[in-house]
Amino acid sequence: DDRDAVIQDIKLVNTARWLIPDRQRMGFFGEQAQTVGVRFDPSWLKEPGVYVGRVHGIPLGEKVPAFTLQSVVVVPERFDGPGERGRRFEGITLDPGEVHRTFLRVPAGATAMEIRITIPKNKDGKLWVDLYDPMGTPGGHRHGRADSEAGREMVIRVPRDEFVAGTWELDLTGAHNAMSRSTADVEVRFFGLRADP
Repeated sequence: DDRDAVIQDIKLVNTARWLIPDRQRMGFFGEQAQTVGVRFDPSWLKEPGVYVGRVHGIPLGEKVPAFTLQSVVVVPERFDGPGERGRRFEGITLDPGEVHRTFLRVPAGATAMEIRITIPKNKDGKLWVDLYDPMGTPGGHRHGRADSEAGREMVIRVPRDEFVAGTWELDLTGAHNAMSRSTADVEVRFFGLRADP
């Protein structure tokens, strides 16, 4: 019975400056559903990476949220500069079990990709490597290991017939059985077809 329903006053608190709810307070009447809109402030999302923010709905006079809305934004590495077809990421260090995620936005005109993961000669490393296409699908040959004890380099090639435009995800995971931190360098290169007259 709606006459017995309680109106609950909720304060909306965001945990990230880039995540802005469409209001600061809202009311719930009984079990009535509500919608909260959020927008992203791009001025806080300039560096590549994964941004996670939350909006907590906290009833007035309480400290524990009644609900939490989570938003995730991925800002990929972009290759937009004139003639920019690759990049090198040096000195990536991972503890056992730690994951390093790099998102790669395919530049216009690219039709193939090569990724070279190297354990530097003076460093130790045991890493699992996974490459996901823009749909989030891993490929059998896009999974492997770079290990300072069993070959310091792993190369992933994505040929033209498997290559699609969009944002690819490269994950490096420190092996759980590694005895120390793992260090790796990553080089990403994109290729395009050359048209000769």
